[in-house]
Amino acid sequence: MSYWVRSVEEQVDILRKYFPDKIVGEVDSSGLPPLPEGAEGWFVVPNWNHWATMQYGEASYLMARAIAKLGDFSFVSYIEFPWWGKLCETQKKKRYFSQIYVGKYLQGRQSFYVIPAQLGAGHGGVASLGVFEVLPILLTHPERMGDRYCEGMTLEGDLIGEDIPKINHSDEEGCDSVDLFAVHCGNCTAVPTAFIPPGVKMEF
Repeated sequence: MSYWVRSVEEQVDILRKYFPDKIVGEVDSSGLPPLPEGAEGWFVVPNWNHWATMQYGEASYLMARAIAKLGDFSFVSYIEFPWWGKLCETQKKKRYFSQIYVGKYLQGRQSFYVIPAQLGAGHGGVASLGVFEVLPILLTHPERMGDRYCEGMTLEGDLIGEDIPKINHSDEEGCDSVDLFAVHCGNCTAVPTAFIPPGVKMEF
């Protein structure tokens, strides 16, 4: 099946089918600016901070359970792995999402973000994405799972470590980046990243 980026309205509708109580509000793509150079498209990702009392690892696990329902997918083997409780976000990714609520086309989207991103091997962008951002993109774009890069994603926006006392612990020392899939395709491992939307100023 060929891969294409769906409209943000379609993405919201798909995610709402899986998480009806967590994807709240509407979105209008008519106000989106042109894509930054290097981005594949505008993608909708939920805001895990609005998932009630869940912490990052718990929310990511729930997202993983949803994508496992799509069928024969190599990620299923990771579903029961114990490192969910040790999952944390990098500070750079946190800073990116803390500053994305800028501009008329993003205001009021409390339950989800609309971000320009790429999942391929371009390695552009300013912030690497993690499990909770990449999985909903794959959930709304299952065709992307057949892409040759999809079997070798390294999610540098997340970290795991043996000594992390909390799921959303912010200390990055002693942590390793997350390899989303067991099989890498040679030397072309993809690093999904987010871009700064036009007209938005960010500091890292």
